[in-house]
Amino acid sequence: MMRIARSKNQDGTLTPSALNYFGNIPDSYYFINQHSRRAPLGIYNVSFEQLVADFSNLLDEYFKTREFINEHVDKLPSGEGYYEGLLKAQKDLIHSLQAHVDDCYAILASLIDPTTLPVKVGKTKLANIRFTDRWLDLIGFPTLDKFKKSISEYRDNYLAHLVNGLKHRQNRLRGIFFYNANEVRLGYYLEEPDPDGVPGPSFQLHEDGNSAFSFARDILFNLYHVYYLSEMLVDAFSRALQHYHSFTLNHQKVSFENDKWLDVLRHTLRIQPQVFPHEIDKPYPYFSLSENDGDQSLVVMYPVTLIPLKFPQGMRIFGIFKGDGVSKSFRLPYLKRSKYGGVR
Repeated sequence: MMRIARSKNQDGTLTPSALNYFGNIPDSYYFINQHSRRAPLGIYNVSFEQLVADFSNLLDEYFKTREFINEHVDKLPSGEGYYEGLLKAQKDLIHSLQAHVDDCYAILASLIDPTTLPVKVGKTKLANIRFTDRWLDLIGFPTLDKFKKSISEYRDNYLAHLVNGLKHRQNRLRGIFFYNANEVRLGYYLEEPDPDGVPGPSFQLHEDGNSAFSFARDILFNLYHVYYLSEMLVDAFSRALQHYHSFTLNHQKVSFENDKWLDVLRHTLRIQPQVFPHEIDKPYPYFSLSENDGDQSLVVMYPVTLIPLKFPQGMRIFGIFKGDGVSKSFRLPYLKRSKYGGVR
């Protein structure tokens, strides 16, 4: 479990910790002109600004869609129009999160002057390498392995499947929700054809090809990892600075007001832990936001479950998908009976 704490009095901001470090790097220690990039803090600021916008939009769509379904669950309109905005917002966030990971590698690369490197490493010409993580690997960046391992579970086992499926395999995000007389639980899954050509939940991403992600858990999961990525990036960058320049990068309190991010945190904490059946026995990200006595403090933890997770009996399921003009059958998650029971 990792516990990350942020405090307005101590840090000056509730945004991720990278903002407390990257403004303190001596200019002579990074090589932005040679890379035609922004300074490390500039890269992070631009990347984070996009995440703020996409999280904000996703949360707006989440609460709007849930309210609409709550009010119209017995007479929902045909088609998927009422769910489209939510799925588009999720897709936008997924791509921004992947871009944010790529930006973390770009920040690490800024410590290297490419003009001092050989033209080739082995038979590989460095100028031909498109991906920054691969470039860092070829030049032997000292803290790359630890950084990659620290984010591998999130990047490789979750984010990469979504991004690659959407970009390169014509996979699609599909909506699904559970409901009863008292509540609605919204979610989505990545649809891809199985070996028999039947579209349904991706076997690479979704447990047994028979599950989906609840938005309640997924939003918190991704928000936690924005903070986690920042912690891992600061550690990798700081240790590389020590390696190359024997320079210690220290934490500095900053004056950084970000009302939009604070709104994101406040809206996130309105989310009830309405998980899907297979998520009952999985960790649930912990968030705590306190605002009192002129201070604001945030604590995030994962993997941990500090609250009991339940799934009510008698829930009904509703899937939202599109045909492709060829497929005659589709697999919806949870319709096939599993150890979590069955739904209808």
